[in-house]
Amino acid sequence: MEDSMRRCHRVVEAKADEGRKELVDLNGKANEALYRASKQKTKATTSGERIPFLNFELSQKHRDHIECYKHFEEGNAKMKEERNKGFEDFRQVVKGNEPNQPQLDSMTM
Repeated sequence: MEDSMRRCHRVVEAKADEGRKELVDLNGKANEALYRASKQKTKATTSGERIPFLNFELSQKHRDHIECYKHFEEGNAKMKEERNKGFEDFRQVVKGNEPNQPQLDSMTM
């Protein structure tokens, strides 16, 4: 029985060693990929700053998100302006004036 336990222990140790070796190999491959990525060509951002290509793509996405937000805010400002114009037209109707109607001269009638 003791002999079979030793064999089992050796098998487990061998599997553990294989797992450790695979882990070291994967870690080495990951480090190599990161090193190659850091050595990639750099690109200039809109501010002229030089950054690695991978970060360049991220900065482009960030800039696009900012642009979308600006357009959203501009759209909100236009909507507010239109809404305020509608309130102003309503106030003129209440006062008895027709909004956005050309005033006719008495001479043209």
